[in-house]
Amino acid sequence: IQTLEFLFDKMNVTKSRIPGLLAEGAKKTLPHVADVIEQAKIAMAENVENAVESQSFTVTQIGKQLEVPMAAAKLNKTLESMGYQYRGEDKRWVLTEEGIENGGIVQVTTKKGKTSNVEQVRWEPIVIEKVNKFVKFVQNL
Repeated sequence: IQTLEFLFDKMNVTKSRIPGLLAEGAKKTLPHVADVIEQAKIAMAENVENAVESQSFTVTQIGKQLEVPMAAAKLNKTLESMGYQYRGEDKRWVLTEEGIENGGIVQVTTKKGKTSNVEQVRWEPIVIEKVNKFVKFVQNL
């Protein structure tokens, strides 16, 4: 499993996607237990997602915790100015190498525990401090 996690990390596959990828491969190999595998996939995804969500924040959550509160749209632009993300061709935020070091993209789970097609950028707690420092620096220019 550590080898798989290493490979997924090198391919920039977020941890929340790993259970789904493993389960899909297992369902193809063992179709007679596909229902059990699907249930296990949902349970694993919930555990991974809960762990990631409890240790990271959305831009809305970070914006409320800053020394000078900031709306999510403005914070996204600030994170772009800091070199953490940029807008992709599909208008979604794409993390840069530095952004990946400070956050990640997770798949949102529904209230029923199913993985959706919606992805969300989540940031490590240290980003709050880094944004505060960046804002102070820019204000002092």
